[in-house]
Amino acid sequence: MGSMIASVTIKFTVPAGEKHLEQMRKAAGFLTDSQSSVEVLQPADDPKKLTARFSVPEAREADIVDEIGRGFWNYIEDYSDSSIGFSSKQRRHSANRRRTK
Repeated sequence: MGSMIASVTIKFTVPAGEKHLEQMRKAAGFLTDSQSSVEVLQPADDPKKLTARFSVPEAREADIVDEIGRGFWNYIEDYSDSSIGFSSKQRRHSANRRRTK
């Protein structure tokens, strides 16, 4: 069985700080099937948002979305809103090639 990429975006009630970054990394690290896949990003246009992307075992999205949601809600403080999405690893690798440092 393969893997897919889960993406969790959290909107905070306050600007995201270092503690929020660590909470996002911890939650993603708890749920992932590959610790090296975990990354937490902050959109330049919204200081109250963070997005965690990480690999999870391939499954029906409906079967794992609640587990992922609970995993994040258990770790995150100052939570306001969230969204969870999924993509294939193939698409993620393509996106990585386009990214510049």
